[in-house]
Order: sequence, then C-alpha cells, then structure tokens
Amino acid sequence: MSSIKKKLADIILNVSKDIVIPVLMPQIQLLNAHMLQLGLDRQLYVYGTQVGVEMAKLAGRKMGKDKMSFEELLEWSPFIVKHITVGLSKAEVTHVDWKTGEYTIRVYNSPYAKLPDGKIIKLGRPACHLLAGIFAGGATRVLGRLYTAEETKCIAKGDKYCEFHLKPVR
Repeated sequence: MSSIKKKLADIILNVSKDIVIPVLMPQIQLLNAHMLQLGLDRQLYVYGTQVGVEMAKLAGRKMGKDKMSFEELLEWSPFIVKHITVGLSKAEVTHVDWKTGEYTIRVYNSPYAKLPDGKIIKLGRPACHLLAGIFAGGATRVLGRLYTAEETKCIAKGDKYCEFHLKPVR
C-alpha cells in the first residue's frame, strides 16, 4: 500500500473513532428510539433501504464493480455489518437457500436496538428497522433484483441477538 493510501486509510479510521462513534452513532440511536416510540417503524425501514442502495453504490465504485454474485454478497455480509455499525457489531450468515436466494444474517450487539448509554430499548418488538432496510437496499443494489429484509429476532424483544431474513421479491 502506498504511503498516501495508508495515510488516507488512517484518516478514515480515525474519523470513525473520533467522530462517527462518539458523535453520529448516539444521534442515530436517539433518532431511531424516538421514531420507534412514534410507531414510525416502516419509515425507518424505507430510509434504511435508501441508505443501503447508496452505500452499495459507493462500495461498488471503491471496489471497481457494480454488482456482486450471491456468493460474494454472503461472503462480504459480516464485513459489511461491521462497517455499517462502525465496528460495534459482529455478524454471521446462518442460513442460505441457494435455490430461492433467501438468507439469514445474525447480528450480535446491534447499536440500533440500544440507546447511546448502551441500554437496550425494551420494546417487545424488533427495533432494527433501519438496519433491515440497509440490508434490503444493499442486496437489491448489488444483486440487481428487489430484496426485502425482516427482523425475526431482536435484543429489543428479549432475544440474545438480532436476526434478519432476506428474500427476493417474486
């Protein structure tokens, strides 16, 4: 890696540590919590799909490819989750249906189900609609077909982790 690229990578990493985590993530968490209190779950999901499409476009430009195969998306999913949660979460693909194109992503420690102080939002229902939308929008963009994502487990409803089932729209 050239010294200029390394410097740029260091700057981006420091911006995440110095700005995104302490400043932006708490604001996103507060906004998310307020919208959930108001019952605006669908709006969070729709906004998330737009964010997912734009993030996938940007990543595609950086990687020099506009689309991915289904296999590549599955391989990259844990890495993608780590970055869209600014390193706060870990993820794994837990189920794949190669025939239908459906898959499940498990996310540990989702910041979208928490308040800035780290306390879990106790809703009794899923809270990570923004993240579900990001998954759906990103998958739609890189796979070239419309995907939906549904959060089936969430720490906000007492589960040990959050889980998202993604499937193509038929």
